[in-house]
Amino acid sequence: MKALALLLALCACAEAPVLKPVEVDVPVPVMCWAAPVARPDFPVLDARADLFIKTRGLLKELTLRKAYEAALEAALHSCPEEKL
Repeated sequence: MKALALLLALCACAEAPVLKPVEVDVPVPVMCWAAPVARPDFPVLDARADLFIKTRGLLKELTLRKAYEAALEAALHSCPEEKL
């Protein structure tokens, strides 16, 4: 009986398992401080204007819109991307 009690007592003294830390990749949101892009004043076309005036206004609007889109894309690409 003493041997059984001694055996049980020694089993209770066994080492506890060692837990190892696990690295987990979690995306962390990062604030983007890009400067706001000002929206340009697009030309207002008169419906009664002749074809030459309308075409010139549409080309001006196209040029302004392309520049505006380029500025928006530049502001977007200045922000860091989330990577794992």
